[in-house]
Amino acid sequence: MGSCCEAETGLDDNDLDDTTKTKDYKILFLGSGGSGKSTLFRQLKKMYGSGFTPQDKKSAASDIASFVIETMQLLIDDEKFGFDDLEDEDIKAAAKRIKSLAGTSQNLTLDTVTTASIKLLWQQPNVKALFNETSKLYLNGPCAHFFDSLDRISSPNYDPTDNDILMRRQPTVGVNEQIILKPELDGVRFRTVDVGGQRNERKKWIHQFENFSAIVYVISLSAFDEPLFEYETVNSLHDAIDLFRDTINNDSHWFNNSSLFLVFNKKDLFQRKIVHKSLLSCFADSYDEENYFEQLTTDEQKVSENIEFIKQQFLNQMEDQTKQVVCYETCAYDEEQVKKAFNEIFSTIVQRSRTAPV
Repeated sequence: MGSCCEAETGLDDNDLDDTTKTKDYKILFLGSGGSGKSTLFRQLKKMYGSGFTPQDKKSAASDIASFVIETMQLLIDDEKFGFDDLEDEDIKAAAKRIKSLAGTSQNLTLDTVTTASIKLLWQQPNVKALFNETSKLYLNGPCAHFFDSLDRISSPNYDPTDNDILMRRQPTVGVNEQIILKPELDGVRFRTVDVGGQRNERKKWIHQFENFSAIVYVISLSAFDEPLFEYETVNSLHDAIDLFRDTINNDSHWFNNSSLFLVFNKKDLFQRKIVHKSLLSCFADSYDEENYFEQLTTDEQKVSENIEFIKQQFLNQMEDQTKQVVCYETCAYDEEQVKKAFNEIFSTIVQRSRTAPV
């Protein structure tokens, strides 16, 4: 079976010769929908790329307004909300107002009345409880950040923060590309490519595989008890494992010479879940609940042991036992974690390129 290894690090300016200084390294980001892949991609853009432009901020403001309104509509439409049984006239009027909003994601806005209605609804304990219950189904957990910031994000002068842009829900459609420069690597240029992870986007992947220096496959650790966004009967982590197996084995001729990195993302959410719920429901045939959960006495043990179990499920899919894989654990919103992981990834790519046989 494959195995995770430590990254080869330690490159500095003196390690790079003239042939390396102007070389492009192409990095392809892959992963199933909801993995946080595109959030990582945006985090890298903020840290190393061109940063967020005024157009990015304008687009984000519109997306965030739609995200907030549509998330509240989902909650109101849920049968557990009990719209028909509401007795408080103010709450019922607020819910009716949000239900009645029509429009596309391009023209939903947080006007004064809409904002007041959403704020009143979000103050209700049953609405927050329903949100917490359903957020793993709709992958809209970050919307709590915006619900708690309604005054700020509804202001006529609203200027989205970097964190706002990172936390908005925006599935990748098509192919996005950005250039990353690392001054400490003496101008080495990384061309990073992000492709849509939703199932209807995956047919576009094959055209991106050729001549990549590295594949970064992103996995959501917290997906073990979440349904796939497009198909509610499919477990999201199972889908990620199946996709990894098919990609790394069936399409492997496209990137035999590419470095492979597995980024296990959403560690923060996983840490909160795994101390209360084991992986048994996700891996009923292979998971030893007694050894991986019941006999472990600390939360730290549960987190580390179960992350290693998930990692091994991915590595077990690899037919090529000689392929070296480097694994990382991240939270895409945590700049320091992402910086540490990708500084090592960038350095490893360059180091392997220099030492590869010609």
